[in-house]
Amino acid sequence: MPYMGQPKLWRVVELPGAFCTAESVGSRSVNFGGDLRIGDLRNSGQVDFLVYRSARNTQEGGGMTPCFLGAFNLNGQPLWSCGEGGMQPARPGTVAVHDLDGDGCTEVITFFCKEEINAAVTSLADVVIQIRDGATGSLKKEAAPDRLQACHGHGPNWVHQRIIIANFRGLQSPQDFVVKLGAHVLAFDANLEILWEYESLWTEYGHCPAYIPAVGDIDGDGKDEVSGIGVSLPGLPPPEPVGRMAWYHCIPADVCGDAREEVVLYNPWTTRIFIYTQHDCDGTTSTGFKAGPRQYNPRLMD
Repeated sequence: MPYMGQPKLWRVVELPGAFCTAESVGSRSVNFGGDLRIGDLRNSGQVDFLVYRSARNTQEGGGMTPCFLGAFNLNGQPLWSCGEGGMQPARPGTVAVHDLDGDGCTEVITFFCKEEINAAVTSLADVVIQIRDGATGSLKKEAAPDRLQACHGHGPNWVHQRIIIANFRGLQSPQDFVVKLGAHVLAFDANLEILWEYESLWTEYGHCPAYIPAVGDIDGDGKDEVSGIGVSLPGLPPPEPVGRMAWYHCIPADVCGDAREEVVLYNPWTTRIFIYTQHDCDGTTSTGFKAGPRQYNPRLMD
């Protein structure tokens, strides 16, 4: 008798043949579609799928910037497509499915490669941002901001590019997004206007902030913040390369007792602990240390 929770195959969805391509992998020719996103593209209450492939080979093999998008439903029937060709994305890339303008209809937010522009593989000079109607694929907005196209880079910290939906302005629904492009972090609104930008001082592999930032309302003010993009911490020495654990371990905790979490950092290969606060802590407002739900959840930070 099957036990409760035993997985059962419900359905296998075949990608439309017109949305697939072939590529040589070793000694084999592999037929594939590419990376996948899911969402209610038609606002029908049913899931749809979006497959995409990318242009521009990276040093590891695989594409960086989307050049083909194909939408289809749960029965494998094509809905729409744009672009052509492309290779397997080197990493999950800059494509998102979301109702970005808050009109109740789903959009596709994507970088798109203008292959007629001659640009180096380390550059975004041939890249635009597009917002497409989820149901039809029609182009609703397109922008090519100078600050986006000026971005360039290489290596692991460069290829991890994601569009992350956010609510930076405290609206009724998330209508912004952020993307990390190597050392640069750019935030956009639903009109593809840049809200703000940030440049990290650290880009070297193994000594850089998180490849993919995290977004959330950290301080409870109704607006999202971005973490994992790197800030300078005064007085913190570089981590010494002594074995695998030569990273700073990070623990959030209200050490000062001021109802705000501090950041506690320590390197297991050293003899000192560093505690950083958002504001001066003189003890006058301290209510004493209280254990918080996250203090036993250390994270590595280089």
